[in-house]
Amino acid sequence: AISGINASGKTTLLDWLAFILRLYFCNDSLLLQGHKELLDRFYDDQAICINLLYKSNGKTYSAESYIERNQEDFKFTEEIVAEYVGSVITRRSLYSSDKYKEVTRRSLLNEEQKSFLEDGKSIVFSTISKEDISRVYICDEEVHEDFGNRVVLASLIGLPYFDSSIEYVFPKGKGLFAIKRKGKSAEEVTQAKLLSMLSSGTLRGINFMGKLLNVLKYGGYILLDEIEDHFNKTIVMNIIELFMKKATNPNDAHLVFTTHYQELLDILPRNDSVYITTRNDELNLVVKNLAEFLKRNDMKKSDILFSDYYDLGTAVDYESYLSLLQNVESFVSSKEYS
Repeated sequence: AISGINASGKTTLLDWLAFILRLYFCNDSLLLQGHKELLDRFYDDQAICINLLYKSNGKTYSAESYIERNQEDFKFTEEIVAEYVGSVITRRSLYSSDKYKEVTRRSLLNEEQKSFLEDGKSIVFSTISKEDISRVYICDEEVHEDFGNRVVLASLIGLPYFDSSIEYVFPKGKGLFAIKRKGKSAEEVTQAKLLSMLSSGTLRGINFMGKLLNVLKYGGYILLDEIEDHFNKTIVMNIIELFMKKATNPNDAHLVFTTHYQELLDILPRNDSVYITTRNDELNLVVKNLAEFLKRNDMKKSDILFSDYYDLGTAVDYESYLSLLQNVESFVSSKEYS
């Protein structure tokens, strides 16, 4: 869970996490438009350095990558991958350089190897076993060409969960759908008509359900920005609980979500699964793990964050609120805008 006040960097952190997962574990290229746009936001004529710890095929690795601009694109200028050779892994030893042995370096590849490697693709992927290649799903609100297939999946699992007035919806081909509401006759409607009949929450459920089922069945990562958007609290809690039960999450799939609603964090059993985003005095993004501050699991996370007990910037600034209050009072009492 990623939590923080407005404009604290939650979506930015989620974007970077999606970028890293896709770049290293899905063999994406830096040349993809979305990746270039993200790098453009942060590139300041100095190489972007990414340090990575990961495990694949029973081995633990560290990787260090440097990314620089290549005219209108970006490219990897250097990468170093090292394998952990220590006999025991501890939190401290994972970050100890003398516990690693270098296994490959981008600049030392021979010409034949370089000819098969794009400038925009990482050498890390060569150390990832086929079993560990990740499925990474980013949830959005757009209606895609496979909307009909998503309707089928959502209906099989339980579309009425998102809208109890619906008995069923299924595609009939040629852009037509059949829909049956409780107490009403079945209708045959176009996709445009169907979209106008369904609530925003139901549409989000349809778009979300297919990715949710795939990641729970096969493993991987699903990233969801503002998990509470269009969903009531119970639905959000139920979604989170699907990832917390072995019966519904047998392959250790990961749900990564951002939220403004700190009370949702109380259902998470571990403090170290919560990350707090804030801005420092230079307005740079700072990410802190809640477990660094909150050592006890018997305290409600929401109470700690609402009160900003640890001065992490998790509560709205009171002086800003007073200023807002005064400005509103001045505006509504003024005759200038009447």
